[in-house]
Amino acid sequence: IRRRTGPESATGKGMETLVRDPNRLIAAIAECARRQPDAIAIEDGRVKLHYDELLASIRATASRIASDSEPGTIIAVDAARNADTVIALLGVLAADRIYFPIDPASPANRWKELVDLARPALSWPAAVRHADPRVVTPADAAYLLFTSGSTGMPKGVVGTGGGLANMAESLCAVYAYGPGDRLLAFATFSWDTSLEEILPALVGGGTVVFRPEPLGTMGDFVDFVAERELTGLNVPTAFWTELVAGPDLPPSVRLVITGGEPVPADAVAHWRDRYDERIRLVNTFGLTEATAVTTIADLTSIAPAPGELFAPIGGRSVDLPSISSMPSAARSPTEQSVRLLSAVPVWLRDTWTNPRPVAGSRWITPPAAVACGPVTWPFDCRTGCCTSADASTIS
Repeated sequence: IRRRTGPESATGKGMETLVRDPNRLIAAIAECARRQPDAIAIEDGRVKLHYDELLASIRATASRIASDSEPGTIIAVDAARNADTVIALLGVLAADRIYFPIDPASPANRWKELVDLARPALSWPAAVRHADPRVVTPADAAYLLFTSGSTGMPKGVVGTGGGLANMAESLCAVYAYGPGDRLLAFATFSWDTSLEEILPALVGGGTVVFRPEPLGTMGDFVDFVAERELTGLNVPTAFWTELVAGPDLPPSVRLVITGGEPVPADAVAHWRDRYDERIRLVNTFGLTEATAVTTIADLTSIAPAPGELFAPIGGRSVDLPSISSMPSAARSPTEQSVRLLSAVPVWLRDTWTNPRPVAGSRWITPPAAVACGPVTWPFDCRTGCCTSADASTIS
């Protein structure tokens, strides 16, 4: 592993086009670079990228993208699992463009389908320009993600820069990230979980460490965690259930986040028997339309008190007052610690990516009154799905 040195410095050629950092995420990373320039921001098995180098690379990338595309256009990023993609993500945001990751392992027909739907202005890092690029109209649009298309044509979701900043800042506080934390990047960039893993870590001044490929056995994974002295892991629930029965995690680990589906109660009990409160265990569920993380539950204690509920993302919350009246089979064993969180505003179920809009699909913008306090959003705790998409109830 070598220290990476970028071709341009933070004040290098072309930087006159970047008068100021355009959003809170870049500003937060710039502050980390000012306070701890030599701290490691990203490790990916090839390089160790320090915060001053990360900031310089973001700014150089933003300058190039800004010169090759128009504001509000989409930048398709070849999203390999490495530091270069993080630089591209943040460079696109700094250039006031829309980040659109495509997994390089995707089949060629998937690539073509997504590019045809998105109509990007530029492919990165090849810097290939596309004809007839789409201009995205929401003023704060920051990124575009697509559903898998397993039930039909992929649907696009546009998220906002404000939503990303709310999510990153709030989760950084919830997880108590800070300098010295070394946090695992597990998910592929085509899933919004990658945003949850990477952005709060960088906002807090921690180090993002990409998992090895191939992953190997569970023993290999735990050895990797020990060798890299990781302090936090964010893994899918199915992977976590295997981790519960696997080798002991090293003393460096203080936090494990699992999500995407409910956790089995017996696995939580086994986890507590093994680790007690030494390792904090958190379960999250996220709607892509609500900026990655929608619900969060702390499973470290058996029955969290109401005061231990986490602060809502972006100052907005949706409580679940009817959960105690649900049939016991449908209730979460951690029901007391469940709160619906949202980093809105976002736009739901957009139709512009679909040449033949699905009946009922529409843009949904939350009413201004939502910002004033909690509202009710019907939510099915058995499936983790919204039971309604009424614009009057979305927060």
